[in-house]
Amino acid sequence: MASTNIIIHPLLPEDIPTITVIHQHCFQIPWPLESFMTLMATQTPLGFKVVSRHQCVGFIIASVVIDEAEILTLAVDPPYQRQHWGQALLTHLIATLQQQKATKLLLEVDENNAAALAFYQKNEFVVTGTRKNYYHFPNRTKADALMMQRFL
Repeated sequence: MASTNIIIHPLLPEDIPTITVIHQHCFQIPWPLESFMTLMATQTPLGFKVVSRHQCVGFIIASVVIDEAEILTLAVDPPYQRQHWGQALLTHLIATLQQQKATKLLLEVDENNAAALAFYQKNEFVVTGTRKNYYHFPNRTKADALMMQRFL
């Protein structure tokens, strides 16, 4: 069970190896280390990690353009899932974005990811469109991405 003292820190470049491994545990098509390195080096993403017993167990990365933000990825290592770590990360991101005067938060999710869809709908995201055949998985040909948003 998650600690009541959830600790969230800004994501740092030295966290890249750890978050790469977490991402590999969570997604069929994980981002490679180089993608995280490029993102952290060439853009100014808004990223946070959640820590349990001095180790990163999950993270969220968003991009912000003027008053809109987009969640690029959110991952919690499987042994820590369904223990409110992801909720803590999303809540922290939303609070930070509200302080920065962002008005909208966007994301894309695999139409077949029922757990993620339920999580985002519980957090007031609504489906606004579909990107046909967006995902190309090894075990199935293609899947649509559902575009979701919530106002802040």
